[in-house]
Amino acid sequence: MAQVDICVYPSGYSLDAGELAKYGATHRYTTMASMEAGEDIDWVTATDNPVVDVLGGDGGNNWSGSPDSPVTFAGWTVDSDYYLTIQTIGTARNETTAYSTTYYAIETDADNAIAIDNSSAFYVHVDGIQARTFGGTARSTIYLTDSLGIIELKNCRIKNDCSAGYSRNINWNPTTGGTTRIWNTTFEGGQHSLFVNTGTVYFYHSIITDSDDDAIETQGNSVTVINCAVFNNDDDFQDAFTLVSYCASDDGDGSNAIDISPGTEATDWAAAFTDYSNGDFSVKDTNSVLYNAGDDLSSEFTDLTGDSDPLATDILGNTRTTDDVGAYAYVVSGGTVDLEGIALSNSEITSTVARMRAFPVAMETTSQLTISVQRQRSLISAINTLSDLNAELQAVTFKDLESVIQNASEVTSTLNRLRALRSDINTISEIAGTLLSEGAVELSAGISNTSSLTATLARLRAFFSQIANTSEVNGTVITEAFITLSTVIQNTTELTNEIARLRSLVSTIQNDSDVTGVLNRLRALELSVANVSQVVGNIAEAITKGNFWRITLTQDAMFKTELTQDAKFKTTLTQDAMFGIKLEDK
Repeated sequence: MAQVDICVYPSGYSLDAGELAKYGATHRYTTMASMEAGEDIDWVTATDNPVVDVLGGDGGNNWSGSPDSPVTFAGWTVDSDYYLTIQTIGTARNETTAYSTTYYAIETDADNAIAIDNSSAFYVHVDGIQARTFGGTARSTIYLTDSLGIIELKNCRIKNDCSAGYSRNINWNPTTGGTTRIWNTTFEGGQHSLFVNTGTVYFYHSIITDSDDDAIETQGNSVTVINCAVFNNDDDFQDAFTLVSYCASDDGDGSNAIDISPGTEATDWAAAFTDYSNGDFSVKDTNSVLYNAGDDLSSEFTDLTGDSDPLATDILGNTRTTDDVGAYAYVVSGGTVDLEGIALSNSEITSTVARMRAFPVAMETTSQLTISVQRQRSLISAINTLSDLNAELQAVTFKDLESVIQNASEVTSTLNRLRALRSDINTISEIAGTLLSEGAVELSAGISNTSSLTATLARLRAFFSQIANTSEVNGTVITEAFITLSTVIQNTTELTNEIARLRSLVSTIQNDSDVTGVLNRLRALELSVANVSQVVGNIAEAITKGNFWRITLTQDAMFKTELTQDAKFKTTLTQDAMFGIKLEDK
């Protein structure tokens, strides 16, 4: 068994060297009809599989606005082993969410854009084709007559824009019915849109809409419809069906039915789809009735190509992570960020930040601290070492941090920079080692429970609430511009304000040394100062001792902090025998 590569390409396009080598001199065509005429041979005897690639061309020679002409398949000898494959690739493939002649399409204003009229059973696997019939009455876009073996259509867009009459998107009328499998495909327009006169037909994850009469008419034949959206038709399901299950329709037909229009139809359709009136049938959001409303169809069948799970992806090739009804899997807009195993979009940034803000409250042990740091670290993967951090700080001036955060994108950017400051910590031993090597106080010192941690964080927030840069430290201390020490963030407005204050702390950070200096100043705060009056009293006493800033904060015999501002900034922290650390900004 060998694969024979065949191509259909836009007229005027010159194949490149790789394409010439792949398709050779005898398997290249500029229309699907000329390909059909040149390749309708006995493939079973040849023991070969013909694979037709539809190429997109280039900027000057492509399919945009120039649909291909109709084609009828006849005279082929194929079977379930040696079957025909037709697929669009590259820029020939429509990877948008609506029918478009910018990409490869077969169109006609006469009958049958695509027809199968084969003397022997026809086996074909079609992927990513667009087809449309328009003008006149009683015309079919795809006409299936003698003789059918297995017909597979996936990731296709089929339209019928003919006026009234028996205009159909697909008309099954063979003497030998065979089996047709259709998935991830959209059907728009027509009258009796899908007319099954004979054979066995399966529809999975597809859209059937805008039919002047019946969306699917079975004529009593075996038809199965699962995880499909069938709406905005005169009648969604006509005649008896083998199975209709997990389908969204206006009529609520079948088992496990989903009512797509419980109220006003147009309003409900707009809530279910991104832009149904313009042919965009993607799932609008997680509130759509289509979202995760279908059945799990993993390994439902094996297709001609041997794929045992062909329903794992949607019409655009996106992996289905939820069982969404219709041709499109819901995809989080703007990409995803993994936080504790949950996929979050930019629109969910508020709840994400709330979770980030809440996690320190739950930290009562060093192991919980490790877990929290790891979760924070997972949000940014670009900075893994101190060298990376240093390069990042040198490359970014942080001047934009002085601006007011106005949207989710700015929040994300700011938080990412804050997260990056400690992205190389993996374990509790690394935390301890890193903190000690930077001359910092152990985070667990003086924090024995949730209450003391919360109070400490409140003091940290309050201490620097009015300081925009290092030159304003003295002024802030003298004017006693403090906020209440017990202030707790309660809502998004307060969160924005707190983030703005945090931003101001790092406005002068340019390198690793600056980072250490800012962190040291934060860590050097007196943890046991209980209220504003104690702080003010200590400061008032300290500032009388000289023209330079000298502050001594003492409580009991626990620890003593001495801050001296001369030509340099020197800090000495001592706490009994627990630790003794000297920090110098050289």
